[in-house]
Amino acid sequence: MRINYTTRLAIGIKLKSDSIECLLTDMSTAPIDKLTKALPSLDPEAVCQICEEAIAQLMETQARDTKNLIGVGVSIPAFVDAETGVCKTSHRFGWKDIHFAGMLQNKLGIPVKIEDDSHAFALAHALFGVGINHASFATVAVGEGISYEMILDGKLHRGNTGAAGKLGHMCHDPHGARCECGRYGCLQVKNSISGMLSTLDLNDPQWSFRTRLDRLLACLASGDEKALSTVRDAGYTVGKYLADMTAVTDVDPVVIGGEVVELGEYFFDAFNKALNKYSLHGPIRTYIDNEDNFWSRGAAALVTQEVFGF
Repeated sequence: MRINYTTRLAIGIKLKSDSIECLLTDMSTAPIDKLTKALPSLDPEAVCQICEEAIAQLMETQARDTKNLIGVGVSIPAFVDAETGVCKTSHRFGWKDIHFAGMLQNKLGIPVKIEDDSHAFALAHALFGVGINHASFATVAVGEGISYEMILDGKLHRGNTGAAGKLGHMCHDPHGARCECGRYGCLQVKNSISGMLSTLDLNDPQWSFRTRLDRLLACLASGDEKALSTVRDAGYTVGKYLADMTAVTDVDPVVIGGEVVELGEYFFDAFNKALNKYSLHGPIRTYIDNEDNFWSRGAAALVTQEVFGF
């Protein structure tokens, strides 16, 4: 006997600062189709509307009956209360105590679950990534922010308030620039992708994040010395912080994901050099996440795991 995962469907949505990634999956979270839609506004109602439109478009494109859709999972760059469906704080979106799950559920008429985006990424790897062979591991994501999440004995470590993993908000330079959280000198201010873009004056808000990243990649490919130095410095700094985190948590292996993967050796040569130099417990096994849908698959898993109880 085996489970027929194809009779029911789930949706996983990853919210970004300027777009959403919407993924249609079966009950195993195997991808069926996906689309990306721009976010013209970060107003919660407007975001709900874009999510609704994206879901309807995917279902129509695939000629799927919405009656077979069991629910929607949404990952948000935020402090999230996953039990109540409340986004407690999203510095990036400017949200405070927004019952986003309830808002979207009222529009769709089906269950909606929300989770911190880096938690969803770790959950995805626990279910169908590195976690298949490792009961305990960590994930590091470097994109618009920086996170460090832990899966311990198969369970996601959320922390007492659900806010575990905010590596990017560790104080790196007390005299540094202001972070999106309102404090100064956080690690991600200079060492996230957004931080690198700001250093290089490539963070024009009129450009999409994708456009800004493509311009950074072009600078690296052309041998631009400032771009090369900025990315190498960030790689070395993040590698050192990861070495410190593994010294404290003693978790191995570590999965590296996020847009930073696209920077390739420009980032990872320096990253690995620092990680090896400062590692307390010896060499740390690292895996690069080259998939482009683990984030949204993790969001879809928020609803499928309710069915299977894992």
